Amino acid sequence: MADPKTDTAFDLDDVSVVIVSVIGCEALQRIVSAFTNSGECIVSSRASGTVPHRRMAGVLSSQKRLVALVEDTVAVDENWAREAASLLSMPGIVGCAGPVLIDPKLSPRSKALALADFGRFAPKMIEGLAFGERMSGAAVRVADLPGCNMAFRRADLVAALDAVDGFVDNQVFAKLRASGGFLILSPNLTVTYSENDASAASLANRLEHGRIYSSRRLEGASLFARAVGALRSLALPIVLTGRSARHGAGMRVLYWAFLQNLAWSLGEFIGSFSARRHHLTHWS
Repeated sequence: MADPKTDTAFDLDDVSVVIVSVIGCEALQRIVSAFTNSGECIVSSRASGTVPHRRMAGVLSSQKRLVALVEDTVAVDENWAREAASLLSMPGIVGCAGPVLIDPKLSPRSKALALADFGRFAPKMIEGLAFGERMSGAAVRVADLPGCNMAFRRADLVAALDAVDGFVDNQVFAKLRASGGFLILSPNLTVTYSENDASAASLANRLEHGRIYSSRRLEGASLFARAVGALRSLALPIVLTGRSARHGAGMRVLYWAFLQNLAWSLGEFIGSFSARRHHLTHWS
């Protein structure tokens, strides 16, 4: 793994931008056009498999020293890639991302999903995410990054990927931190979650993701640990919906948030006692 403490000057020409297609069609065209002046741009489509595998396929296809991964669910500033290169030039920084704004025009169901996945990365929540020592300026050191927009030193990222599962957020971030590198969240990279994702927001999808998450987390655990995990999952609808309420979500959004969290909770309960479905083949 590359030495993350090395002070290297990067610029826009060092960045490969990987567009991870989630929505497709017009959303994909829009985000690709935002990076037309950002050098190498790679689209990783559904043909590459699940989201973790789409991410990995894009990273392995990239040829530059830095690689950025941006989903077509978000809107970005035209200088996003340039700013990411600047941040990754700082000694010790191996990964960076921006806070996530949520477009008020989203449907209640999609807004509920966005709050569940990225609400804690809202600009007003940055200070609460601070992890370890303080950074200079407005950026904060964090333990993980929002999966809809991220940039890394490529060599470090490739070393942290799982050849079977692909780019699974918590696994990759843990390996990067263990290598001695820092992950930072910078307001200069702020993006807006702006696309309705009916598939990801469906109750069936949330149930399946909850099941996969729980079965992976408890793989090899004792029956007692599985029972404790199952019981804890029962509190999730109230706890998680309460978090969404703190963002000022309206009643229709909270209604969908509760249903989605209930589906996730049921999935976790089932996953606590089911075998892991290998290779994340059902993690869309």
